[in-house]
Amino acid sequence: PVRRLMDAVPQQPIAPNMKAGSVTDDTEQAFVLATRLIEDHGRIDNDAYAQDLLRWEAKMKEKGSLDLLGPSTKAALQALAEGIDPELTGRFGTTNGGAMRATPVGIAFIPGNALAEEAWRSCVVTHNTMQGIESTTLVAAAVSLAIAGERGFLSKALAFVESQPPRGNWSAKASVVARVKMFMEWAVREDGSMSDGEFATILRRDCGTSVEANESVAAAFAIATRFFDKPTEALCFAASLGGDTDTIAAIRDRSHWNIANITPKDPVTLGLCSQRELDALVAKAAKAAGIEAPTDVRLEGDREALIEQLRAEREAQVR
Repeated sequence: PVRRLMDAVPQQPIAPNMKAGSVTDDTEQAFVLATRLIEDHGRIDNDAYAQDLLRWEAKMKEKGSLDLLGPSTKAALQALAEGIDPELTGRFGTTNGGAMRATPVGIAFIPGNALAEEAWRSCVVTHNTMQGIESTTLVAAAVSLAIAGERGFLSKALAFVESQPPRGNWSAKASVVARVKMFMEWAVREDGSMSDGEFATILRRDCGTSVEANESVAAAFAIATRFFDKPTEALCFAASLGGDTDTIAAIRDRSHWNIANITPKDPVTLGLCSQRELDALVAKAAKAAGIEAPTDVRLEGDREALIEQLRAEREAQVR
């Protein structure tokens, strides 16, 4: 099981050999969407959003990270580059790219017409299918309800999406809402009677963990149901599951019912990594962002004393 930040193994099908702590397209595209929402005062201009995505793709090329692009986004951006109308580029996108970046929509709107409209608009360029729109609206609604402190936010988000008229291009693939509902209900019925290993086996075999929205989003909501009050365990479980693990974990992580009151914890004191590993990742991220890495000034830079303090904090957590 994954219990700390780790390099991806070569056999990982989505992002082989990815370095521990890497920022993936899930987060980067969420920031692209958030920026567009802010600049457009809450109503997405899809022509401008299409250009945003093309500029983002160019940056990915510069970094040598194009392998992170999902199949729907990659095809849509290729069509955009060829001059296809943005209203048409997303008509085959059934994967989870819309859902993985949906958090800004959930932050900006309460469940209602505006949330449904902007969730749809965020899908038009890359995921303008029934599956793409259902999954994006579902995650946005879950995030919004979670921020509001609604403990039953998962079921309420499902009910909200079910109340909306169908939108998007038809696909022969299974409904996202139907499969999410099926596997959430299964997770409730199971009620901890099986081990995590057995739960994972059934998710892989019967639900699937691919980039298809009707698999990965269903898996994310099933995990959220099983580990409702255990966000760290949920993330470690999702990361260990296989398939499109970063998106499954990201969707689950941004939809915890008490997200408004969750405060960051020191990963060293939690035993998820060593202080050296954390320092290296922070320095790497700071360098990539073009800023100076923060210096830990606790205990006036006495590193040995700091290590002892961290060890004491970790032992106190265990007790």
